[in-house]
Amino acid sequence: MTSLARIGRGLTLLGLTSLLAGCPGSLDDPGSFGDGPLPRCVGGIDIQADIFDRRCTSSTCHGDDNPDPGGGLDLASPGVAQRMLNVDSEECPGRLRINAASPDESFLLDKLLGPPEGCGDRMPLVGFLNDQEVACMRRWMFEVSRGADGGVPDAGEDAGDAGDAGVDSGTDSGGMEDVGMDTAMDTMTMPDTQMDTTMAPVDCGPITATAGWEVCMASDTQCIGVYRNGASCDALCASAGLVCVGAELDIDGACDTMGTAYNCANSDGHNSDYCICEREAM
Repeated sequence: MTSLARIGRGLTLLGLTSLLAGCPGSLDDPGSFGDGPLPRCVGGIDIQADIFDRRCTSSTCHGDDNPDPGGGLDLASPGVAQRMLNVDSEECPGRLRINAASPDESFLLDKLLGPPEGCGDRMPLVGFLNDQEVACMRRWMFEVSRGADGGVPDAGEDAGDAGDAGVDSGTDSGGMEDVGMDTAMDTMTMPDTQMDTTMAPVDCGPITATAGWEVCMASDTQCIGVYRNGASCDALCASAGLVCVGAELDIDGACDTMGTAYNCANSDGHNSDYCICEREAM
């Protein structure tokens, strides 16, 4: 891998800034909180399994086998959301771990993006979250703030609201009988996010079968892997019939990311990088 000095750290900051600007921000009116759309999350990332369990729960950090977990917070045993929702941070006085009235003002988000001085280090120490993972964490925070269960977000929820609105307006204006509504529903074009859930799962096998390549994480819609033979994320993703939607510097000797953005084409000739692969957008 080339020196980090050659990589523009501004790419990561720009990506995070764009991510936060494109999603709901802090709410001045908590009473209107429940009406807004949820932050968008793609890739089937399960917050507990893919982030907390995999990146945060070692015996020296937030594991349930640690008698004194970091920040007094156990992220392994059941009830993680309850231990954070409207609970004061032990590490940063005056901050809530998850602020239910305004999730984007939660200390948890600060810890992922860079906490203020005197409030500990940025987490996770083993590799910062990429933009997609941060987006899914934000969605999970909004969900638990609304009383939803944590875990895999519903990929079709945002688009489904718009679909329901269309059916309701048709019913109000046309008074369609049941048989008419059934016909109308049959001809509706479903949003891409819902169509994806009916597709066959992606096959990450060709990546594993290639010497010098490794699959770090796989889901029905995504393959995340590392190449260690000087190839590129474009090549790694293409082998599985996917496209590269993100490339980052990898941690040497590990199937993990440093959280620093790179390019899919490997224009600097790195020997290894961390690749995020998905189906090409329709």
